[in-house]
Amino acid sequence: MFSERRLEIAFVVCLVLYSMGHLWDFFYAICYTAMAISFVGLVYNIIRLYSYKGSVTATRKVDAKLSNGMDNLVELSITSTYPFKVEIVVLDEAPDILQLRDNGLKATLEPGSTVTLSYNVHPVKRGLYTFHNTNVFINVWPYFISRCFISKNEEQVKVYPAFNFLRNMELLSFRNREMTLGAHTQSRIGQSKEFENIREYVLGDDYRMINWKASARRHLLMVNQYAQEKRQDIYAFVDKGRGMQHTFEKLSLLDYSINSTLQLSFICIQQQDNMGLLTFERNINTFFPATGGMSQIHKFHDALYDEKTEFAESDYSALFAFCQRNIKKRSLLIIYTQFDSVNSLNRQMPYIKELAKLHLVLIVFFIDSDIQQLCYQSPSEMSTIDKPMTDTEVYATQMVAQRMSFEQHQIVRELKNHGIFSLLTSPESLTVNVINQYLALKERI
Repeated sequence: MFSERRLEIAFVVCLVLYSMGHLWDFFYAICYTAMAISFVGLVYNIIRLYSYKGSVTATRKVDAKLSNGMDNLVELSITSTYPFKVEIVVLDEAPDILQLRDNGLKATLEPGSTVTLSYNVHPVKRGLYTFHNTNVFINVWPYFISRCFISKNEEQVKVYPAFNFLRNMELLSFRNREMTLGAHTQSRIGQSKEFENIREYVLGDDYRMINWKASARRHLLMVNQYAQEKRQDIYAFVDKGRGMQHTFEKLSLLDYSINSTLQLSFICIQQQDNMGLLTFERNINTFFPATGGMSQIHKFHDALYDEKTEFAESDYSALFAFCQRNIKKRSLLIIYTQFDSVNSLNRQMPYIKELAKLHLVLIVFFIDSDIQQLCYQSPSEMSTIDKPMTDTEVYATQMVAQRMSFEQHQIVRELKNHGIFSLLTSPESLTVNVINQYLALKERI
């Protein structure tokens, strides 16, 4: 049994009336009348809630796998067996890590009816999450007290990298608009090795393609015909080093990169390319050679869920040595990383240049939207009532922000000077920008 605000208000009113009775005696009569009415209402409320053999049950419907960094729907079905209408407030015990404090859901239940309520959870970390019990508070007129029914429906769900991106209408429209890009015919240097069929020789055919065995059987010159090779090897390299622990809207840059990798893989497979994955820190942690098929995405899905990191300094020398041994075919390497300064880039530049000699390399790193905003804000916008700043503090803040922005654009120029492609993007636009860049670069492999 839990008291409601109306009961507290009634108590305060009676107390005020009793106090005023010390000045004017007729307020005592009003006070006693109010106390009697409140008491009768309280008793009536208790009888209605506890004398009937009614109950309220709650069942939760939530996917066994939630998508990290995205809204996930949780549905609650509330059923009442009371013979009269009741008002309910539902408090679902969401996982503690989500720190939900305002997920109370209100509704009205007709006699013997069921109502479905829903709310969204937005996890920002991969891992195992536990939903606890569902508490349903019911009350009836005069709403002095409420009765609580606890449904013990504890369950565990796993939060995976964002896999339900197809529900995102931005990517759906992007797919319809862009999937045909990069699929046009092209001229390539050298011969294709993907055998198609054997046909009769015609004037102008390369005599080196003559199939002498087939010619002997048919008593005609026959040549091998080869189809244009379409599959290309694309690798997503995810840096799990120190720079990737920065957060944007509570989601780390590492998780943004993992989500983007999974979504990019889907697009690559749809483009009939081979997709590979590599994650690294001090050492190479996860490696999948580039292959095609949707089964590859399922492998990435399970592997990226279990990725752990200490956010230590990344070793690009180990990365180069591993690629030299294990990736023999020229490929497009998309490296998700973060360089905060030109000095941090210069430490890794020798190994990136060696990779660029063997493969087509695209460096993807992040720009801080808040820093960009600070660069162009006026002093009056930066100094607010809540956070007053002196002129010196305003100009110092802008100088630091402009310096950081300059460093990031200088990194782009430095990579361009060495013939290495780069993409400087905000975290929220990461996936769309990477896919656009992939479609533009795949013809250069």
